[in-house]
Amino acid sequence: MITIQKSGFRSKSLFADVSLGIFEGLDNAMWCYAFATVIFAGALAHFLPLLVVVLLCGWAFLGIFVALTSEKRVHIVSMDEQAVVILTSIAGLLVVSMGERAATSAGLSTMLAIMSLSSVAVALFFYVIGHFRLTRLLELMPYPVICGFMAGIGWLLLEAGIGIVIDAPVAEFREAIRDPGTISKLLIFIAAATALLAATIRMQRAWALPVASLVLIIVFYAVVLVKGQSMPELVAGGWLFDIPVETGALDLLQEISFSQVDTSFVLSVLPQILTIAFLALLTQSMSLSALMAAGSQDLDTSSEIEDMGAGNLLCAAIASPPGSTDVIQSMLYEEYGASSRWMSLISGGVCVVMAVFGSAIIPWMPKVLVGATVFLFAYQLFHE
Repeated sequence: MITIQKSGFRSKSLFADVSLGIFEGLDNAMWCYAFATVIFAGALAHFLPLLVVVLLCGWAFLGIFVALTSEKRVHIVSMDEQAVVILTSIAGLLVVSMGERAATSAGLSTMLAIMSLSSVAVALFFYVIGHFRLTRLLELMPYPVICGFMAGIGWLLLEAGIGIVIDAPVAEFREAIRDPGTISKLLIFIAAATALLAATIRMQRAWALPVASLVLIIVFYAVVLVKGQSMPELVAGGWLFDIPVETGALDLLQEISFSQVDTSFVLSVLPQILTIAFLALLTQSMSLSALMAAGSQDLDTSSEIEDMGAGNLLCAAIASPPGSTDVIQSMLYEEYGASSRWMSLISGGVCVVMAVFGSAIIPWMPKVLVGATVFLFAYQLFHE
């Protein structure tokens, strides 16, 4: 049974909760742009505005739900990066399987159905483990196996980042690198990723990544202004995404049809969907254990994981990938002064605002920023 918490809304510092909530929401939005670009690459890039809205709303709904139901006052959630990577591989398989149809409403409908099923599977796994209080069994998983999974996911994410740079699959890297422009572009992307990494490590503040990203955008368009390049030239050069400015999420939403879902393909990727659920279960169990060990508050991990499953049903309802506890962010924001549920609620509100007004930003979002963010995330996985 879902219980809405009545305590934990009194803030020790309202300014800290509000400011951190805003920066967390902007940070989440940045990751949503990066994750959307990774999943809907190549033939599916036309649908990016819709996927960004889906990810932002999914992140917001899950974050708000957990903020209202968790025993812990500052309980931050994030999109499951393992699910994002596996969904990226599924999207690649879909393009190969469906061919030209992948770029039509049939491809969009099929991919959204798979994303929804992944969240349903995660919700089911979470419910069973939480309801029957089986969380202790997950601790029997050997730690080196878990590290291997994380390293593998980091490698796949690194490949995705390289794919954004060369605007082609990694398998075509040798051909793409022969173009001198590709080498210089790759070096620029790496320099941008290094700048983001240096900013987040040196500042160690909630606003570090959003502010560093904004600076990167300003520098990018300053250079564009000096060189006098137009938007078509930037698209042709691979610096902006090839999405018409007039393409909006609502326009793409009208293309979705359940009758066009490729059922046979969905059934063929069920093993990958179950893998997403299993890895999410391991991640959630370890995160809750770490969260409880790092703080002074005891948590009913079975109840928490069951509630997280219910929250992922909200993600499934809008075809968003699943999410889980972000233990690192939860601990860091408490150190920065977050003390109530308002921080997560405000963060979710910022994501909703970005979902409503932010889809028009996609055509103007520099690829260098998105690619740098993906490289940064891959590094974090390797480091962990």
